[in-house]
Amino acid sequence: MIKYRPDIDGLRAISVISVLIYHADFDFNGLKILTGGFLGVDIFFVISGYLISSLILKEFQLNNSFSFKNFYNRRIRRIIPLLIIITLITIPIAYLYLLPYHLIEFSNSIFFSTFFLSNFFFIFDGFQYGSDLSISKPFLHTWSLSVEEQFYLFFPLLTFFFLKIFRKYLVHFFTIILIVSLISAELGSNNNQLNNFYFLTSRIWEIFFGVIVSFLHHKKLAYVKNVYFIDFLSIISLFIILGSFILFENELEHPSFLTLIPVLATSSIIYLNINNTLVNKFLSLNFLVYTGLISYSLYLWHFPILSFIYLLGLKSNLSSFFALIFSFPVSILTYNLIEKKFRNLKKISNKFCYSFLFLSVSFICIFVFFSLKSEGFNNRSNILFKKDLSQKPWEILKNSKNEICHLKTYNFCKFIHKNIQKNIFLLGDSHMITLGKPLYNYSVEKKINFTSMTNGGCYFFPNFDYINPNTQNVVFGCDKKYQLSRMDEILDKKESIIIMGGNLNRYLSNTNLNGSKSDFVFDNSDISLYESFKRNLDKILKNNKVILIYPIPEIPFNPLNEIYEKSNTFNYDHLIDFVKKNELTTSLENYLMRSKDSFKFLDSLENKNLFKIYPHKVFCNNEVCLVHNKERLFYFDSEHLSISGANKLADLIIKKIEEIKF
Repeated sequence: MIKYRPDIDGLRAISVISVLIYHADFDFNGLKILTGGFLGVDIFFVISGYLISSLILKEFQLNNSFSFKNFYNRRIRRIIPLLIIITLITIPIAYLYLLPYHLIEFSNSIFFSTFFLSNFFFIFDGFQYGSDLSISKPFLHTWSLSVEEQFYLFFPLLTFFFLKIFRKYLVHFFTIILIVSLISAELGSNNNQLNNFYFLTSRIWEIFFGVIVSFLHHKKLAYVKNVYFIDFLSIISLFIILGSFILFENELEHPSFLTLIPVLATSSIIYLNINNTLVNKFLSLNFLVYTGLISYSLYLWHFPILSFIYLLGLKSNLSSFFALIFSFPVSILTYNLIEKKFRNLKKISNKFCYSFLFLSVSFICIFVFFSLKSEGFNNRSNILFKKDLSQKPWEILKNSKNEICHLKTYNFCKFIHKNIQKNIFLLGDSHMITLGKPLYNYSVEKKINFTSMTNGGCYFFPNFDYINPNTQNVVFGCDKKYQLSRMDEILDKKESIIIMGGNLNRYLSNTNLNGSKSDFVFDNSDISLYESFKRNLDKILKNNKVILIYPIPEIPFNPLNEIYEKSNTFNYDHLIDFVKKNELTTSLENYLMRSKDSFKFLDSLENKNLFKIYPHKVFCNNEVCLVHNKERLFYFDSEHLSISGANKLADLIIKKIEEIKF
C-alpha cells in the first residue's frame, strides 16, 4: 500500500464542494457563484491519475509484477456497488414522479452509466453539459465516472507492458500521450465542443499530469527543496485553484490550453505538498479530510437530488441549499454502510458482491427495457396532463424510417402522394415543428404532399448563419447553405402553401423572455434581418402562397412546475382539483410589449399571396393568455406548445388553408 496522504482527501473535498455549488446553480439577481466549479472534476482526474499510478508502481516495485485481478476487483468493489444502489433507490422515485419523456431519458442514462458509457450516451444524445437543462438529467454527472473507468481499462495494461519491456521510456511515453491529448483538447474546444467535453481522449492529459507526478515521487525526484519556496508555490497553487472556480465561466471552451491553469496548480500541490507545509496543514483539517473521504458518495448523491427537485418544480436557491445539506448525511450513511463494507473482503465476500451486482444490473436492464418499450410507462395513472406531456412535441413527427423530422439538416421529411401536385411546406424553428403532426394528419386526409423543414432556432433568414457568438460556430446546422436549400425546395414547386414562423421575438432582440442574453444569434451577413426575410419572401410569393405565423406567446415559467409549486402537492387527485379550480395565465400586455418589434416587422409585409395568423387570438382574451383549461395543457414548457396547444393553433391554420385556393 502507498502511504496515506490526508491532504489529498482535503483536495478532494475542495473539488467536490466546488462541483456541488456549481450544480446547485445559485442565482442572486443574475449573479452566479463559482461559475468555474465544474473544474472540480478536472482536479478529480489529476488525483485519480496520481493515486492509481502510485498503486501500480508501488506493487511493481515490491513484486516485479502486477495483479490485474486484484486491481480490477478493488476498482469494482470501490466504485460499482454504490452507483448501483443509488440507481436502485432513484428508480421508484423516477417511476412515481417523472413524466414519460423524462423517464425515457432517465432510463437511457442509468443503463449507460451502469456500464460506464454515459459519456458516449450524452454525446450521441447531443446534450450539452452546463446548459439550462443539464439539471433535468439525474445521471448526467456520471459522464466523468465513465471517463475514469475507461481509463482504468487500458492504463494498467499499458503501464505493465512498458515497465516490463521499455521501463526507461515509460515517462517519455506518458509525456507524449499527455501532449497529444492536450493538443487534441485545444483543437476540440474550437471545433467539436460536445465530443471534446465528454471524450476520454480530451481528458486523458489531465489524468496523466497526476501519473507523471506519481512517477516523479516514485523516483524520488524533487527539483524544489527550499522549504519556504515550497510553501510559497503551494499557497499560490491553492489560490489559483480557488480563483479558477470563481473566474472560469464557459465550459464550452473546456478542456483546452486554458484548463492547464488549474491542472498545473493541482499537480503542483500534489507534487510539493509531501512535507509539513501550510497548505498541507490546511488540507489536512479534519472537516476537509472527512469530506474528501465521503466525496464519492457526495458526488453520486447530490446531482440526482438536485435534479429531482428541479423536475418536481421545486427549484429555488433555498431548496438547492437544503438539497446540498441533505446530501451530506445521506453520503455519510452510504459511505459507512456501502462503500466501506464493500471494500472490505472480510465483511463482504466476492461471491456475495458479484451476485448482488449481477442481480441488480439485471433488474436495471429489465426496468430500462420495459420503460423504453412502454414509452416511459406513459399509462401511469398519476401523470397529470398525460396526453400533452407524454412526448416532446418536436419529436412526434417522424418519417417512414422512424427518424425524427425536426433538426434534419438536408434530408427534409417529405410525405408525398403519388400523382399529387399540391404541396404544403412547414418552415421555421422548434416552435413550428410542434404544428407538424396535426398538419401532417390534415395533409394525409386531404391527399396533399407535406414537407417539414424545421431546425433549432432556424427562422427564415436565408442570408444569415445561426451561430454561437462566443465561438463563431454554426449551431444546429442552420447556416446559409441550409437556409438556401429550403428556398430551393420551395421554389422547385409552384402553387404551394408555405407555413412559416417561429420565435421572432428572440431573434430580433437577442434576448430570452427573462431578459437574459440569447445563447445564439443570426450573424455573418451584409444585409439586415428584415431585408433578408423580405427579399426571399418576395421570391416565394411570386408563385406560391405563404401563411405567416406571428410569435406564439411565451410564458415566464414551466407550466407543470408552476402547478406543482402553486398547488403545493404531488397528490394526483389534489392536482386535478387544483387545475379545475385555478387557471395559470400570463399577461397579454407583456406579450404585446415583447412582440412590439416583431409585429412591426411582420405588419409591414403585404402581398395578395400573403396570409397572417395571430396565435395570441387563440390563447388570449383581452387581458391574459391561458396556459391550460380543465382538461388540457396548452404549453409543453415555457415557450413550446403542447400537443393540445399545437392542435388549437393548427385548427386556425387549417381553416386558413381551406380558404386559400391552391
